[in-house]
Amino acid sequence: MDEIQAQVDWLDSLPHKEIVVIAGNHDTLLDPRTRPSLSGDERKENIDWKRVHYLQHRRLSLSITPTQEHEDAITTPLLSETRQRRIKIYGAPQIPACGPMSVHAFQYPRGDDAWSETIPRDVDILVTHTPPKYHLDLPLPTGLGCEHLLAEVRRVKPALHVFGHVHWGAGRTVVWWDKAHDAYVAGMSVQSRWTHGVLNPKLWWSLVRVVYRGVREVVWDRVWGGRREGTIMVNAAQVEGNTGMLGNTVQIVDI
Repeated sequence: MDEIQAQVDWLDSLPHKEIVVIAGNHDTLLDPRTRPSLSGDERKENIDWKRVHYLQHRRLSLSITPTQEHEDAITTPLLSETRQRRIKIYGAPQIPACGPMSVHAFQYPRGDDAWSETIPRDVDILVTHTPPKYHLDLPLPTGLGCEHLLAEVRRVKPALHVFGHVHWGAGRTVVWWDKAHDAYVAGMSVQSRWTHGVLNPKLWWSLVRVVYRGVREVVWDRVWGGRREGTIMVNAAQVEGNTGMLGNTVQIVDI
C-alpha cells in the first residue's frame, strides 16, 4: 500500500491538468483475488487517490478546455465556438495469465475471452494493461497480447489506445481497420514448422494479400477520397526490457 500511495502522491504532484491511471499485474493490492497473498498491513486498502482518476472497468468523461496557445492554433469551427472538448476514456486492467494466479493481479486464463462487448462504443481513449495481439507485442510465435482485446478494439475503434505490460514493444503505431489489416492478422497467426514459416505457402499468400490490400486501401484513401478508420496505438512501457530500469521514450500524442 505504501508503494502505491507514494506513486499516487508523485503523480498528483505533476503539472498535468488531468491524470488517469489503471492497474497492472504487479498491483496485487488492487485485486481482491490476489490481496490475500500480501502480509499484515500490506493488505489495507485505504489509498488516497487525490486528483488522480483511477479506472478499473470504468468510463470517465473529461471536459478539456484549450490553453490560449491551443486556442490560437484552432482551425475547427466547432472547437473555436465551444472552446471545450469532451474526452471519453475507458480503463481496464485485465491481462492473459503470465504468472501465478494467486500473486499476479487481474489475470484470466490465456485464450479466454474477457473483453467482448465490455468497452463502450463512444470511447475516445482506451487504456489497458495488455496490448492487443500482434501490435507492439512480443515477436512470434505467441506473444503476450490478447486476440480478444484486438477484436474488441476493432469493434470500438477508439482514436487512441494506450497500453504497456510488454516492455520490449514500447513505441507507437497507427492501425487502419481495413482488409490489409485483416490479412496482416491472418498472416501473423499462421502456425508453421517449416523453417520458422519462411517456406510456408500460407504465410507467403498472407504477405501477398497484405501488399495487395494495402495498395488498394491507399488508392481508395488518397486517390478516390475514401476514408479509412484508424486507431493510434501506444505501448507506453517505461522500463527498458527486463532491466528494471527506466529507459524507453515518453510518448506524447496529439488526437
